Amino acid sequence: MAISRVSTGLKDLDKIIEGYPEGKAILVTGDAGVGKTVLGLHFIVEQCEQGKKCAFLATEESPEDLRAQALGFGWDLSKYEDEGLLQIYEVLERRMIEARFSDPGESSVEIHFKEVANYVPENVSSVVVDNIGVYALGMPVEKFREQLDLLVYMLAKKGCTSLIICDDAVGTQYNNIAMYSTYGAIWMFRRENAYTNRRERLIEIRKMRSTKVPLDYLPFEISGGGINMLKSNLDE
Repeated sequence: MAISRVSTGLKDLDKIIEGYPEGKAILVTGDAGVGKTVLGLHFIVEQCEQGKKCAFLATEESPEDLRAQALGFGWDLSKYEDEGLLQIYEVLERRMIEARFSDPGESSVEIHFKEVANYVPENVSSVVVDNIGVYALGMPVEKFREQLDLLVYMLAKKGCTSLIICDDAVGTQYNNIAMYSTYGAIWMFRRENAYTNRRERLIEIRKMRSTKVPLDYLPFEISGGGINMLKSNLDE
């Protein structure tokens, strides 16, 4: 039985992986500035355009900054918010308040991933969590895996197709065990092109169950309209 799919928001990427498996969690990792948030915005904007209710859980930037970043690519998130299709949650503000008033001796980190999931209303079908790395600092490896499993489980119980964003540094710190908790895993990175002597951005689909995963890296660029998958790769 074929699994249902939802669009990634990138037509060329949809051609390669058929979209994200519906109701599943996909891990997106990469260095700072490589395009993880932009990939998440593509997904959210596409789902809003299809009339689906979405949530964006921002743990590192304010809703204002997120709206401004999206507007720079031509996406007016405020329109979707006004239409009741998008809710942006400022998890950052609450995290800063908790850090300011918490007892240094308390070990409250264990409930953070659960609290992130609790932000998502029951009627939401698409979610981006950007990013979970801020909650992992100082967390033992076993606890990180346990809490990520809980987050994935809770989002799945709500029927959400979810992109869970995480920095490379955190992924490396935890020996990339995060990939085993999610249905799919996408790595975004930069490298020097030996033929052009220029840096390039690439995507590796490290894992996507029920999907024919490409073995090659997928080059892309970021322009005024967001992410563009390079045609040379699609033609191979």
